Amino acid sequence: MGLCTLCQTIDFEHLPSLPSHYEGYTKPWDGLLSFMSLRLNNARKADESENAGEFSQPLGIPHHQSIDELKNAADDCPICSIIERAVRQTLTAIAEAEQDEVFVYYNKQERLPDFRLWLTRRRDKCDGFMVVSSRNPVYVCLLAAVGFCVEDADPLSVYLKGRVIDEDPLSILTLHRTLNWVHECNNEHTTTRCSSVADVKKLPLRVLDLECDTARSRIRLYETNGALGKYTALSHVWGNHRHFTTTQANIPGLKKGITLDVLPRTFQDAVFLTRKLGIQYLWIDSLCICQDDGPDWERESAKMASIYANAYITIAASAAKDDSEGLFSQRSRPNYVSFEYTRNNGLSGKVYAFLIPLEEAAWPGTICEQDKEPLSSRGWTLQERFLASRVLHVGAKQLYFECYSHFLSEDGFRIQGRFNSVHEDSHPSQVKADGSGSELLQNSNFRGPWLWYSILSKYYSRKLTKESDKLPALSGIAQTFEEKTGDKYVAGLWRSTLVEGLLWQALGTRRRATSAPLQYRAPSWSWASIDGPFANIGLVSNEPFDRSSWIDISTILDCQVELKGKNPYGEVKSGWIKIRAPIEPLSPSQEKEVDWETVPHERALRMKTRAGKPYGTYCMFDTLDDETAAQMPLCALILTRGDKENPSYQALIITPTEGKPDQYRRVGKMIMDNEVLGVCDWMNGEAELATIVLV
Repeated sequence: MGLCTLCQTIDFEHLPSLPSHYEGYTKPWDGLLSFMSLRLNNARKADESENAGEFSQPLGIPHHQSIDELKNAADDCPICSIIERAVRQTLTAIAEAEQDEVFVYYNKQERLPDFRLWLTRRRDKCDGFMVVSSRNPVYVCLLAAVGFCVEDADPLSVYLKGRVIDEDPLSILTLHRTLNWVHECNNEHTTTRCSSVADVKKLPLRVLDLECDTARSRIRLYETNGALGKYTALSHVWGNHRHFTTTQANIPGLKKGITLDVLPRTFQDAVFLTRKLGIQYLWIDSLCICQDDGPDWERESAKMASIYANAYITIAASAAKDDSEGLFSQRSRPNYVSFEYTRNNGLSGKVYAFLIPLEEAAWPGTICEQDKEPLSSRGWTLQERFLASRVLHVGAKQLYFECYSHFLSEDGFRIQGRFNSVHEDSHPSQVKADGSGSELLQNSNFRGPWLWYSILSKYYSRKLTKESDKLPALSGIAQTFEEKTGDKYVAGLWRSTLVEGLLWQALGTRRRATSAPLQYRAPSWSWASIDGPFANIGLVSNEPFDRSSWIDISTILDCQVELKGKNPYGEVKSGWIKIRAPIEPLSPSQEKEVDWETVPHERALRMKTRAGKPYGTYCMFDTLDDETAAQMPLCALILTRGDKENPSYQALIITPTEGKPDQYRRVGKMIMDNEVLGVCDWMNGEAELATIVLV
């Protein structure tokens, strides 16, 4: 099938990018996604022209100007047919959204498209294009994202990086791609971390020796005694049936030998792939750590940072829900459309086009997250990935390779740098075009360790079999941070930035998305004391959110954490912070919102101070429901103030501990302005600040 007359005129190799003032994106409804221009919105508010300067740029190359035009062309043109397929999905999402009263109430219709289509370059700069449309110039709706790939032997393969996905992950071509990725990293990547990853390293305490049997039908558990070598590491979901682990009873037999066919399928596949890579040793946590030996488990699990950092490569069984499923299941190919294409230089070949999920196109980091894969749902596997020197992700749809130089996939996605790393200078936002590290960014949205906050934002949604593993499952990352910064780790926070750390905020409490663990796990001031979504979004210091800096009006006097075991980054028995800060009693506001009769959803509880306006402000509780909170004695522990004419104050919501004077625990967070807080004696030094202990 050939292209329509319109698509034949488009130079897909040199499409313009979406205008740069469309910086972020919003998702007003599932299936709907818009790029937003805060700069254009601010210009509107200032009565500046929407058709001047950077705002006068066209969205891209014009395409069909209506749905009817697109439909008429789709019957005979593969490009138009794949765009029309995506547009139909958008129309379905719009129909659903317009039936939702909350969507309609907040006037989200202004983010909907008018279906005059524009083609632009993909945001990740890879082969293919995006299709956008706009009704309101502040919002540009993303209708479709299309990738291009070719067969391995196609003449265009010199120029197009993406390859058609083979349903068989063990095909010769697929395995060849895998080995080429590793070979390229070994021989061509010049960054310090990539260039040293293939060096011989000290082996972990125990590894699996894959070359102990000439017939290669057996392996053995090998205690290394400090020997040097190369090994791979497996990252996997154990599943509910842990039928093959190392224990004190079976460890002597495992040292003598293990028949391959008794191992779970995932372990067998990891042995196969490790041998293909030419590596003798393999580390698997359930076999290389004695699972019923408490001291052994605590000691070896605390070494995760070095084990994964020193591995030749980590094999991630990303798609397997448990160890019985294996690494290599048959893959479903994308729904390709193909067409003959001739480049500007006259070279011709067959191009295969496929749809890319909208969110992955809007923010390429989504592809790197792999958050739809089962492996990404487990708590322990986050640090396995962040600490690994490089990772081969065996996904449900394709293979991905991640190292300190880039992240890439079979279908042609490639981005310089690495999102999932404990090293700031490898992050894509801080990597130069040539792949070398640049100086660390200083304009982060957060005052505090932005990379740590970023890691926590990826961690909260992950599941743990044991609630008590909340802190231990991050111990390797915490150890690495402490070694890099020299800071002191205190139950999930950092001693030098405790004020910032204390201002984490629970998300989704009103929809019952957060809960408290059944047993004590961490002090109330630590994010580890709750399960569910949270974020460190408090001390924003840059555009587009705020221009202000923050001034601490609290002082951390002392902080102590009692550990449960020997791992300094693991479980804790107790913890407290002694702090001097203003405290203001709170009480529920009785005033109703102006639109309380018409708003289509219930709002959060508002609390007021003694001197502030009666309306008060909304509270963000960690796990409490509003009804329970309204009956409790609550106070605002005010930690910091914005440095501007009408500042905001950030505070913890605390409640006294019964029978213990001056001891409190945290139950939430709130933000107040001058009117909400009111004029207080401590503001002018007329009253001393309180000194309390937060537990």
